[in-house]
Amino acid sequence: MTGGKRGTLVLLAAVAGLLAAPVVAVAEPGGPVLLDNLPGGSYAVAVAINNQGMVLGSGDNAARDLHGIRWDGQGRPGELSPLPGYPVSQPIAMNEQGVAIGNSYEKQFYRKATRWGLDGTPVELPGLPGYANSEVFAINDSGVVVGRAYNYSGGYVAVRWDALGRVSALNGPRGTERTMAGGIGNDGTVFGWTDDTPLRWSADGAVTVLERLPDAFRGAGARAVNGSGVVAGSSSTAANTSSAVRWDSAGKATDIGAGVGKFSGVEGINDAGVMAGEAGAGDGKTHVVRWSADGQVTRLPTLGGTSRFTDLNAEGMVLGQSDSAQLPSRQVYWTEAGQLVEVPRPFADEFFSTNDLNDRGDIVGSSLVPDQYLRVVVWHTR
Repeated sequence: MTGGKRGTLVLLAAVAGLLAAPVVAVAEPGGPVLLDNLPGGSYAVAVAINNQGMVLGSGDNAARDLHGIRWDGQGRPGELSPLPGYPVSQPIAMNEQGVAIGNSYEKQFYRKATRWGLDGTPVELPGLPGYANSEVFAINDSGVVVGRAYNYSGGYVAVRWDALGRVSALNGPRGTERTMAGGIGNDGTVFGWTDDTPLRWSADGAVTVLERLPDAFRGAGARAVNGSGVVAGSSSTAANTSSAVRWDSAGKATDIGAGVGKFSGVEGINDAGVMAGEAGAGDGKTHVVRWSADGQVTRLPTLGGTSRFTDLNAEGMVLGQSDSAQLPSRQVYWTEAGQLVEVPRPFADEFFSTNDLNDRGDIVGSSLVPDQYLRVVVWHTR
């Protein structure tokens, strides 16, 4: 998408989508299902769920060590120990095969990038020469990992590990000293940034600067990439606001935020090109919006107040939170048709959160449990 007449179509579609926003409806999904902690453990929290129903998180074991946990598709927990000599492991992402990545921590909080295969053995992802520490951020379904190498003196650079664990730097344009990676698509495309300039690296490591909107007052930020390498996020504008954008293969930005608020940004994009994110008037009150692949935007309904984005799946289902003047923030999701569904509380009057959503519509989160502490919870919406 390259602007021009297409930009006018996006604006008209945006207005039409806002006028056609669906009516609020509340229903309950299936579940909740509580998953066991590690044997002897007192708590666990979740960060991800894949399409096999495998869940990734962390918690304590009987010795009260904080270690990673991966639950299989039947809900059975398996411990993901840190690298030898490191007391703490904290997984952060998992692909569709169940390969997990995270970081092993030493007492002084030095980090080493770590990968766990299906047997649960921790494997160190090698660091980059000249940098003492490394950490990971994302993994794709081919097992390619992105993260950064860094020193506590302040230097850092984005890095990529291939499926065999070989590391390479993702350098920025000439003259750039520091780069950061944010995520990776299944085609190997990586998005990231240097200072306030968004970047995209192709699978061969070639870097493209993603442009800001014309006369942008400040910078821009890439926030998501899909399996085809399409990157989306936001850019500042000439009016010192921000607007949701999508970048084409040449790095040209198309404004898709017209008509949705003074501030808007994309936070997720799926392989069909559907996007979701947040918009607002600049008063701190946000609402979740969703764009179709052709640019039509819909403001998703709320419980009467604000709403926030958490995740988007392949079917266009959106996970988030909503509140009202009378109700505190509630965990909710929006169906593909735009219907608002409140996620039921596992236990009355106990805090819980939702953290991830898979393509089958399964939601994972964590909840306080009476007379216990934190347990991981799964809701099945279909």
